[in-house]
Amino acid sequence: GIIIFIAANLQQVGLVSVDAGKTAFITALYILLVPLCGIFLKKGTTLLNWIAAVVGATGLYFLCVKSGFSIAWGDLLILIGAFFWAFHILVFDHFAPKVDITKLVAIQFLIAGTISLIIAFATETNTLAMIGAAAPNWLYTGILSSALAFTLQGIGQKHAHPTVASVILSTESMFGAIFGAIFLHEVMAGRELFGCVLMMVAILLAQIPSRTKKL
Repeated sequence: GIIIFIAANLQQVGLVSVDAGKTAFITALYILLVPLCGIFLKKGTTLLNWIAAVVGATGLYFLCVKSGFSIAWGDLLILIGAFFWAFHILVFDHFAPKVDITKLVAIQFLIAGTISLIIAFATETNTLAMIGAAAPNWLYTGILSSALAFTLQGIGQKHAHPTVASVILSTESMFGAIFGAIFLHEVMAGRELFGCVLMMVAILLAQIPSRTKKL
């Protein structure tokens, strides 16, 4: 719950200044970070994963880094959030086979929601009019993209092969860009589109089964 509180809030604060499609691609870096973070848990990774990491980092450079080698504040927050999303997947993968998925998701969001509510009232101005105006958005994200999506993801992680699950999850970046263009009329520059292509290649490379020795 604490991990997803940090990950989700970093992502949402970043969304204030970053397009939804771009956010989806940066967040999708967790697909690369999961095997790399596994090294610290004494789990090796393959040469192909290292190549994917380099390609992904190059794509991130074209997507986020501006002239003068600077990165926008919103991009940086979402990038940091991607590390927490990776950590969340590793923790969730550890507990999913051992407990009831519905209860795990419910308790997770109870903790994350409680912390978020406390911080919201402590640091922000909230009125009934503002809450009412945002109600359709937080009802959709709370019920569908959070509760329902994470419950289905948990059930999938419990029964599906990790590689298959990762490939499906990696399509988040593609759908984020597509729906961002359709519903929010977002348009990426050529440099950013090239970065997205590189990141998608890296994400897919990371999912290819390798027979090479783990490093």
